[in-house]
Amino acid sequence: MVAATETGTELSTRGRLVAAVIELSADRPVDEVKVEEVLGTTGISTGSLYHHFEDFGHLQETAMVERYKELLKAGVVMVATALDEATSLEDVQQRIAMAGVEYSKLNTPQSRFERARILAKAEHHERLRVLLSEAQQELTDALAEMLARAQEGPGWINPDVDARALAVYMQAYTFGRLVDDIANEPMKQEDWQFLTAMIFSVALLRDPSASG
Repeated sequence: MVAATETGTELSTRGRLVAAVIELSADRPVDEVKVEEVLGTTGISTGSLYHHFEDFGHLQETAMVERYKELLKAGVVMVATALDEATSLEDVQQRIAMAGVEYSKLNTPQSRFERARILAKAEHHERLRVLLSEAQQELTDALAEMLARAQEGPGWINPDVDARALAVYMQAYTFGRLVDDIANEPMKQEDWQFLTAMIFSVALLRDPSASG
């Protein structure tokens, strides 16, 4: 059952409903979760559910967007930590490579297929498309701002690269592995990690002490 408290603060009714759908969809698509399951898990009434959401589909779509955001947020945190804590070019290269290895443990084929399903569903569901577009903008903005700070502060990121373009690129290459997930002979994980680390090292990272 979804806990009523989180870090000592009571979750809102809306938050508990979304958390319940996410919990129940751990091993299946969100749109297969039934309203009866959510109400039974949370103990929340039907009236309360429809007070916070237009219909059950609205709750499902909100949960889909939260799941979509979850993995991308983890990647932003990993990259931000690598850039903030690095003390030299070699150090930042190693930290970025390590972040890529750790992120790959979360960015599984299953998670990529789930994101693909959500994006495909949004094509014909306007409400989901709007929710997803807002979430995507928020994530891209956060990543772009973090990369821009790394260009201006420590200077680890090549300033000739547009921060927003890089933010979109980073999200695209992690999701883009989906094309290999359906291949008869998928590439080796270490080959992908080596390639992405090389791209960062050669094209995107720089030693600020060597400039000027």
